[in-house]
Amino acid sequence: MGPWFALFVREGDTNIFRGDFKLGTEVRTVTLTIHESGNDLFIIRKDDDPFRRDDSVYKGIYTSDNTAEGVDLADENIKWTVKIED
Repeated sequence: MGPWFALFVREGDTNIFRGDFKLGTEVRTVTLTIHESGNDLFIIRKDDDPFRRDDSVYKGIYTSDNTAEGVDLADENIKWTVKIED
């Protein structure tokens, strides 16, 4: 599996994001908790994650639609593009 590409949208003033995992022709919606750490995006999987594995954390690299101004986690309008390597 992987890499997986997903687009996430912030849910209000929280660190909860909802996005669709797209793996081949299969698309699943997943709710994620995201924590910023440098240029890494840590995605803490919820129990409804369709790609659940034995480990509990995926690590991916994020970009956003406002990279010219930098990433602001408080901006609920940011759309995150995440590449997750298996």
